[in-house]
This record gives sequence, structure tokens and C-alpha cells, in this order.
Amino acid sequence: MRGAALLVMAVTVAGTGCTRPAGPLPDDPLERATICTAVRALELSAGKTEAGAVSFEGFTEILHFAMLAAAEEGVQVDLHRLFTVSRRAPAAMTQLEGDEWRPLVEPCNAAFAETQRPAEPLPPDPYEAGLTCFGLAEFLARTATAYPTERGELADLAGRALQAAQPTLRQRAGDNEEAQRLAGGYAARGFKAGRPASLLGQCRRRFPAMP
Repeated sequence: MRGAALLVMAVTVAGTGCTRPAGPLPDDPLERATICTAVRALELSAGKTEAGAVSFEGFTEILHFAMLAAAEEGVQVDLHRLFTVSRRAPAAMTQLEGDEWRPLVEPCNAAFAETQRPAEPLPPDPYEAGLTCFGLAEFLARTATAYPTERGELADLAGRALQAAQPTLRQRAGDNEEAQRLAGGYAARGFKAGRPASLLGQCRRRFPAMP
């Protein structure tokens, strides 16, 4: 996903300049997610002494705001909303890096509380847990183009999680389109469950790789 890749490139070159007071968070949910994406990227880049990509966990922290905007209704993932935030965020970083952006950190944390809390426990049911982990892992496997090692691990995790969910999924989905719709609903709930890295940790423990 090109928009997400732009976020990784932007955070490696963020710098500082003369400061101007940053304004309040926008009322529009997509604009608010865009500003908070930029703020988190600038926050992670602050204090870096040399250029370099953020960690994979840092990448998920930055992308989480767009993920939440895409799953705002908690029913399906709206990729158009996600792409909109991801495309706008690098420009917002450029506008904010010369501002006093730090006062926006806490308002962003409050506006997107899911970015600050550990993920809720996975459901005990293998179907629900499997589709939740599949949705998150498969999405990040397609998105994290700058992290080839993690992409491979996530693709494997998504496969194991889907395998656990398939017996029930075959019973509930009449066709592939319906299966995708069901999986998309669990992905949206996974996006809103809490920090992506926290949920991935649960998924790895629940669906471990075979030795």
C-alpha cells in the first residue's frame, strides 16, 4: 500500500524548524486521524540522531490512526478512508514539523484511546479468534512493504489463524464473497481492539508456528 509506505519514508526524514503554535484537532474524523498520524510519526522521530526506518512496531503505531479511521463503524474496513489518511499524512508532517506539535500528543491520545491501551483479550472461540487474527495479520502482511521479514511472518500467522477459523467459516459463509464480508467485520473489530502490536502478540501465542 503506497500510502502506508509514504509514512515510513516521511518519518525517517522528519526534522525541526522554527516553531509556531499548532491548532486544535480538526472536527472532521479523517482530518483528525491525519493530524494524529503525523503527530505520532513526528513523536517517534524526535531525538533520532540519524536517518533510518522506524521499527515495525513503530510503523503499526503510526498506521493505527488510519486503521481506526477505516474501521470507525466497527462493521467493515473502509480502505478508501484508510488510503485517504495515509496519503495526506506526509503533507501534514511537513506542515507540523516546524510547528509546536507536542501539545497535540495528548489530545491525539485521548481522541484515539485505542492507540494507548493493550488489546482486549481474544475471544475463546477459535472461529472468532481466528478471523480476528487473520484480519489483522493479513492486512499488515500486505501493508508493511518496508518490513519483508515481518511480512513473511505475518503471512504465515494469517494462514494459521484462518485455518483455525475455517471449519465454522465454511458453515456460515455460503460463498467466498460472504466469507470475505465476515472476515472484514472481524478485521474492523481487531483494528479497534487496542494496540496492533499487543493484539499480534496474543495471536502469535494463540496460533503458534509449528516447531
